[in-house]
Amino acid sequence: MSELNNEVGFALLQPNRPIQAGEIGMWIVEYICGREKLIPGSTVRVTLPRIWSSFQLIDPTREGFTTVEIPSNIEYDLCVDYSQMAAAFQHLYIKIKKGDLSEGDVIKVIYGDTRFGSPGSRAQKIVENYFVKDEIWWGTPTTYFHIAIDPAGDGNFISLGDNHLWNPAIIPGKLWKLVLIGPSVLAVGESADFVLYGIDQFGNKVELEPMESICLEQGTVCYCNSPNLQIVFENGVWKINNFVFSKPGLYRLKIIYKDEIIVESNPVQIQVNPQKRIYWGDIHIHSNFCDGRKHPREIYQYCRDIARLDFASISSHDWGPLMDDEGWQQLQNITNQFNDLGKFVTLIGYEWTNWEDNGNRNVYYAGDSGPIMRYKAGSPKGLEEANVDERYRTAPQLWKALEGKEAIVIPHHSLAAMDNTISKEFEPVIEIYSCWGSSEYRGNPMWNNATNLIPSGERSPDKSLSVQDLLEKGHKLGFIAGSDNHGGMPGGYHRSPYLNLSLKGGLTGVITENLSRRNIFKALKNRHCYATTGARILLNFTVNGIMMGSALPYNKLESPNNVSFEVNGTDKIKLVELLKNNQTVCQWFPDRQDFKSNYVDRENSEKDTYYYLRVTQEDGEMAWSSPIWVEFQAQ
Repeated sequence: MSELNNEVGFALLQPNRPIQAGEIGMWIVEYICGREKLIPGSTVRVTLPRIWSSFQLIDPTREGFTTVEIPSNIEYDLCVDYSQMAAAFQHLYIKIKKGDLSEGDVIKVIYGDTRFGSPGSRAQKIVENYFVKDEIWWGTPTTYFHIAIDPAGDGNFISLGDNHLWNPAIIPGKLWKLVLIGPSVLAVGESADFVLYGIDQFGNKVELEPMESICLEQGTVCYCNSPNLQIVFENGVWKINNFVFSKPGLYRLKIIYKDEIIVESNPVQIQVNPQKRIYWGDIHIHSNFCDGRKHPREIYQYCRDIARLDFASISSHDWGPLMDDEGWQQLQNITNQFNDLGKFVTLIGYEWTNWEDNGNRNVYYAGDSGPIMRYKAGSPKGLEEANVDERYRTAPQLWKALEGKEAIVIPHHSLAAMDNTISKEFEPVIEIYSCWGSSEYRGNPMWNNATNLIPSGERSPDKSLSVQDLLEKGHKLGFIAGSDNHGGMPGGYHRSPYLNLSLKGGLTGVITENLSRRNIFKALKNRHCYATTGARILLNFTVNGIMMGSALPYNKLESPNNVSFEVNGTDKIKLVELLKNNQTVCQWFPDRQDFKSNYVDRENSEKDTYYYLRVTQEDGEMAWSSPIWVEFQAQ
C-alpha cells in the first residue's frame, strides 16, 4: 500500500453499503496508517453515536461485542468511553503501549463480532443520509464509524476528515404499517386533506409504490361529494386532497385496493357547525441545537408534511453551544417561519433542564418571542461541565423571572424527577406520557425503573412524584402527552433513539375553536386538552355538562354529579375507567371502536373532588382526559 501518500491515513468500512435502520450485523473498520507514525502513547479513536449498540469488550455472546486485530509486534490497551447523554457519542480507544505503526500498517476493528456467539451490533433506528461529520461537541452527534488519531498522545486528536472511504446512509427498513391521517373534526361540506404513507417498525417513513388505482370509502354508506377531489402520488406518499363529507356523522376513511381494505384513517367527526375542534400536536421535541438529531427546519417539515400534526414546538434544552443567545434567537426565527395560521401552528419554547432541584420543565410563550432563562449555561464539553445559573436555580426563581410575561410552564416525566413545587399561575398542565412512559402513578406498567435514565427508585419519594401524587396534594393539572423525541421524528408512531427508552412518543389533543397560536396556547392554559400514547383517539368527557379541564362549584343540595363521555378509538376499545380522586369507581369493557356512557355519582362530598377518564385499546394505545374538578362549597 505504498501508493498511499497521506499524513493521517485512510479508513475503510465493510460492508460499504446503505444500512437499514435497526439492522443487526457485523461491521469491519480498517484503519490504514499514514506517514504520521504511531508510537507508544499514540491513540486511535473510533467513534459511533450511542444510539448504535454500545461497544463492549467483555462478553463475546452479547450484542455489540467488539474485537481488534493489530500487527503482532504491537502491545496495546482497549477502553470504551461514553457521553452522559445516550443520544450523543461512544468512543473506542486503541492506545499503543509498545511497538511502532508505520505507513501501510493496518488496525482492524470488528464491531459486532459474531465469530464467538454475539448476534452482532444494531445500527441506529433513525434514518439519516449523511455519515462522516466530525463534531467536537457531543451535543451534535453526527459521527458514524469516525476515526481520529492522537499521534503525540497528548489528547489532541486529528480527524481523518475525507479519508473515510465510505459514504453509506441509514435507510428505512421494510414496510411495517400504513398510516392514513386526516383532520379529527370537520364541518359538513368542508374540504379536507388526508395523507397516506408507510413506516417501518421504528417509525421511519417508507416510500410507497404507485398503485394502479385506489378507492375511498367512508363507511358502510358512501356520502362522498367531492367534485374537486385530487389523489396525488408524490415522493412516495399518497395525498388525498379536497375530500368532502356531505352528511354529519362519525367516519373513518378507508383506502381500498384490489377489493381489500388496506388502511383506515383516524376517526373523523362531521358536524353541521362545529363550535370546537380537536387539534393534534407534540410540543416536546429536541433537535441538534441540543442533544437531539436533525435540524429544526427538517423536524418542522416532518411534523407538518408527514406526521400531519396541527401544532408543534421544538423545545430544545437550555444548555449547549447551539442554544446560546444566538442559537435561541435562530430557533425562535425558524419556529416563527413555520407558524401558518389555520394550517400548522408552532409555539416558541425551550426546556429548562433541572434534574437536581425541582424537576425538568418546558417553557412556552404565547407570542413570537421570549427570553431564555437557563438552569445551566452551555459548555463546549456539554452538560457535564455546564455551570448552574444561580438566578434560575429553582422553579420559583424561574416563575419569578416569568412574571409579566404570557407564558406557561409544563413539567414532565415526574416519576424521574419532580417534587411538590408547582405554580398555580404558570403550570396548568403536566406531561403524563412521553417516550419515558407514563408518570400517572407509581408502579404503573408503562413506567420501567430499570430502563429509565434516572430510575425513580434512586430518588426519595418526594423527589419523584407521580401525576396522581400531585393531584392528591391539591394541584389542578390538566394532562398532555409529547414525545421528548431526540430523533427528529415525532408524530405518535416513532420511538426514542435512546437505547434505554423504548416507548414511542405521545400526542396532545387540544380542544379549541380554530387553529391559531393564540388558541392553542389558551386551550393549554385552560386545560382544555387530553393525552394519548400517539393514537388520535377522540375523547369527549364532561361532568354536569362542563368540559374537561374545568372546575365547577358543588352544592350537596343540588343534583348529583353526572359524568358523561364518548370515545371513538383507532382500534377496539378494551377498557374505559373512570377515576375519582385517583380511585377507579367504574369500568366499562366495550370491545368495539365507538362507545359512550355516563355515570351518576350520588355520593355527597365534604371536600373537593376530581374525575378523569383512562382509555385502553386492544392495541395497547391509551388516552387520558384532563381532570374535571368539583369544588366543595360550604353552606
